[in-house]
Amino acid sequence: MGRIFNEYNLNLQFEPSLIEIQEASSDAYMGTLADFYKSVEKLKDSVQHRYSKIKVIEGPRRRAFKPEDFIQIAFMVSSMGGVAALFKLLKLWVELKNGRKIKVKMGDFEVDTTQMSPRQFSKFVAKLQAFRERIPKGTSDDDRILLTRKFTQGLKADGTKVVEIYSDEYVSEKQTLRKAISVGLEKARSRRE
Repeated sequence: MGRIFNEYNLNLQFEPSLIEIQEASSDAYMGTLADFYKSVEKLKDSVQHRYSKIKVIEGPRRRAFKPEDFIQIAFMVSSMGGVAALFKLLKLWVELKNGRKIKVKMGDFEVDTTQMSPRQFSKFVAKLQAFRERIPKGTSDDDRILLTRKFTQGLKADGTKVVEIYSDEYVSEKQTLRKAISVGLEKARSRRE
């Protein structure tokens, strides 16, 4: 019998730190996000060229007229060893600029993986994959939302930070980040004029 390999699909969301935005030099298009975008691109390239067990399957994409305040990249990882290697690179990226965040978006929820230990991250990835495999094809959107809510409640009970999108906490965090980005863009535009 052949060996069976698990594939773990992770859609990660990378967010800059407020300090990174406030200390960055501005350019006319990207404002203070240029260095952040370059760092994520460098991380993606590093992952692709160093590890055969990790593939970038989507991202990052840029909008034509306005830079995003986060970047999403989808990874396919072919083993738990690959998950551990990816985690090490992600941790190094976070540690370069205190306050950076890496989240996994699940429907109407964001799971913050930034403060996880290697073991917690590996367990989370395994739980996430098992959860996805348990949802039958053809499940309605309403049922999928309910199943995701129940799954994230279990994560919260284990001490994982989970934030519901459009909750007061989520909105406050996004407003603070976007205000800092707007200040950077205004500085860049005023220098250009």
